[in-house]
Amino acid sequence: MDILSKEGALATMAAFVDDAMDTDGNPISEQPKGAQEAYLAGLIDGLAMREYVARNMANPQDDTLSEITARYEALVAQLQPLVRWMAS
Repeated sequence: MDILSKEGALATMAAFVDDAMDTDGNPISEQPKGAQEAYLAGLIDGLAMREYVARNMANPQDDTLSEITARYEALVAQLQPLVRWMAS
């Protein structure tokens, strides 16, 4: 499953939110929307980094750190509307 497809991302995030607990052992799904959105933002950031690293390992490039950072931040920014939609 491509984690960056809408269906893959939704399925992955839904599973994490349903099973996730905060540091006190309370389900994330029962937390206020702001806490759920923060959790999902962290999850998206991790998924985007994993996908980005996997793509770069398969097709390495001689880029500067600032170019890599800019592309990674652009990828995360593309996923942020999904975070807001999931948290609504």
